[in-house]
Amino acid sequence: SVHINAVANRSASGFSAWLLGQSKKNYDSYGVNMEVCKRENSVIYLEDDYSTKYKDLDESSPESQIFLKLMQNAFREQSLLFAENVCAKMAANGPFSKDLGVLQDNFQVLREASMPAVLLEFGFITNEGDLKQLRNDEAIETIADNLFEAFKAYKKSYDQSVRIGDKEV
Repeated sequence: SVHINAVANRSASGFSAWLLGQSKKNYDSYGVNMEVCKRENSVIYLEDDYSTKYKDLDESSPESQIFLKLMQNAFREQSLLFAENVCAKMAANGPFSKDLGVLQDNFQVLREASMPAVLLEFGFITNEGDLKQLRNDEAIETIADNLFEAFKAYKKSYDQSVRIGDKEV
């Protein structure tokens, strides 16, 4: 998810990548995500043979909690790899001088994703220097090129990690 940042502090500048994680606002991202998992899994109760097919399912059991937490974090490593690739490309060849790094929060666009997900902030519209870059076609092209190169590096790394037997997929 690609964004432009804005804050009251007009000196704030730079780019960042965000992953799903605990908010600094003491917001329970694990609890919210657990509720999403439970809601998505609730369709099994509509199946005709629910009581026999899922007789051992107990969402309150420690085993179920561990399983649901694993599901919640399934794409974190892939998201982090892509976020790091984007930040590296932007730091090496980007229109913004300040790398704010890879951060975490409980943004809905990340929380609702069922795949690797990263929220990217490219510059601050409230900063004169960043806004100037955001209005520059060459700078926008550089951002797009960096995203493309970061995705290619991520895809290559991901493809090398997926194997069936001794063969790469």
